[in-house]
Amino acid sequence: MDSLIPTSDLFHLLKSNLPHLLQSKMFFLPPFTADLPKLPLENMEAHAVNRLTWIAGYDIEKHEWVTFQGLNCDESSYDKRAWRKLVKDQQTMERMQSILDTIGCSPDIPQSETVLEGMNILLRGALGTGKKTVAHAVCNMLKRPMLDIRANDIPYLADLAIKWNALVVIDRGDNIMRSECANNRERINLMIRAFESPGCICLWPSVLTDEQQALLRPFSAAIEFPDLDIAARRKRWLQLFGRDDLVATIFSTKRASAPTVRDTEAVCLPSGN
Repeated sequence: MDSLIPTSDLFHLLKSNLPHLLQSKMFFLPPFTADLPKLPLENMEAHAVNRLTWIAGYDIEKHEWVTFQGLNCDESSYDKRAWRKLVKDQQTMERMQSILDTIGCSPDIPQSETVLEGMNILLRGALGTGKKTVAHAVCNMLKRPMLDIRANDIPYLADLAIKWNALVVIDRGDNIMRSECANNRERINLMIRAFESPGCICLWPSVLTDEQQALLRPFSAAIEFPDLDIAARRKRWLQLFGRDDLVATIFSTKRASAPTVRDTEAVCLPSGN
């Protein structure tokens, strides 16, 4: 016990060695290097299985997707046409079809050779334009589970996605993808490269500018989601909450109240003298 340094001397010891300690590499984080270490597949599976979600239906009253977790699909409760209860506007349907055309998949039809190459598809558009809705709807339509991960989460999951026949959806990746930090961009590029594994399909919903996208590894395809005006957003939210009756009433009223060419001409005619 006598050999121990008194606590009163610890401050002086630290102060005397502070310049040396500050110069030591042990106080600096190591640089982000090429490849992240892979976990054994069984360890990754234990972590990732909770992120595997089947989009089994859509509850109109609760206005939410009906989902369940697990490796196996419950055939008795799965509705492959449930997406139609939510997706009703033509623009969103066109974006869904663009994804299906890109990956060469259709319901009840085996995937094409293109998919076997592995694909990263960027879903690019402003907030509220339907990117995540489309991702959920495509998973429901193709009857494939969604593996929902985050860009700063488990680094390599392509092997499990292929094993589970899942579509990978990157959640909340915007902050890292738009980051000016080279380390973050390198991590994203490593993930893009990993998901180029044969048989893997990865969707990246994101808000990116052309300049920000140019700094990243090229995606297999980029699907644009145009911004919505006030009327279009109002229509989408009404449909989201199952108020198709209001949509029909409001927009039919607007069309009926829109001035015709004859009305416009009548307004422009000068009063007779």
